[in-house]
Amino acid sequence: MKIQLSQLITTTLVFPAKLAGTFGLGLVSSGENTDGTVDIEHPPDSNILVFHAVTPQAHIIATVIMEGVPYVLDLKATETPDAAITLVRAGASQSGSPEGPKEVSIDEIKEARLKFDPELLVGFEKRAQYAEVIKGLFPTHDLAYLSTLYPEIFEQYAVRDVKYSSDSGAAKTVVTRIHRFSKEDATVLEGTVTNETSTPMVFDGRAATVQCANLTEPIKLLDCLRPIPPGATVPIEVVIQGDVEGARENLSINNEYRIMLPNEGTVWSLKNGGDVPNHDFPVPKPTPPTPIPLTQTGDPKREVRK
Repeated sequence: MKIQLSQLITTTLVFPAKLAGTFGLGLVSSGENTDGTVDIEHPPDSNILVFHAVTPQAHIIATVIMEGVPYVLDLKATETPDAAITLVRAGASQSGSPEGPKEVSIDEIKEARLKFDPELLVGFEKRAQYAEVIKGLFPTHDLAYLSTLYPEIFEQYAVRDVKYSSDSGAAKTVVTRIHRFSKEDATVLEGTVTNETSTPMVFDGRAATVQCANLTEPIKLLDCLRPIPPGATVPIEVVIQGDVEGARENLSINNEYRIMLPNEGTVWSLKNGGDVPNHDFPVPKPTPPTPIPLTQTGDPKREVRK
């Protein structure tokens, strides 16, 4: 590789790995009182070389040892010197890909975004159910065989059998199986919910959430029988996708997922004006509007006679 030097400036070379040594007739280390045509500096245990031409006719051949492989440099003083050069391995670039930086169009950005649609949420639930059916038909095959049969449906798909429970005293939920669709950033949880009370249980599915580590994920789709009879255990399936702002959450299938059903004291109860005993939100129940005085314009009042 040809490196152009000068007496007026130094030329810095940055290599992709640490250097074991640099050799060549005419090289002289900085500060040494020996004859030489090219001055060299090398910080200890680094991948940097700094060259400086001592004479205007300097021209030498140097060999650099990096990872046990010799590299040859043609060092020559010219009127158009190189100020700094970064060397990369063959077949690589500064962007990390052999082709270098790639321009991304607006349509490609839109295509890569998550798509939120009720039909897609139902599709995730159905795909999780189909995976169990196909797995029962081919018990000796793994998930790779499943993705081979249906590459578009089960691309980047994973499943795991678990047992994560949550008990609020009134309802107990148990997550028994986790389905993960990484491409669409969707997770399907299968499990059961048990009514531990003596009365039928009805809850607002909009207020149910999924607890994942220290994150609270909103549920995009909840499929469960309601009302739940007293003491009965029924299946439940929930689908979560992305985060609360619509971006990718990239949750791992190895996390612990727990389905959290709402108690009577929820935000929805507050919004609807219901009684919320022992709740953290000290919001009183809305009072009915006062009737319009007779001296003001309003709805006609019925005359009351005694």
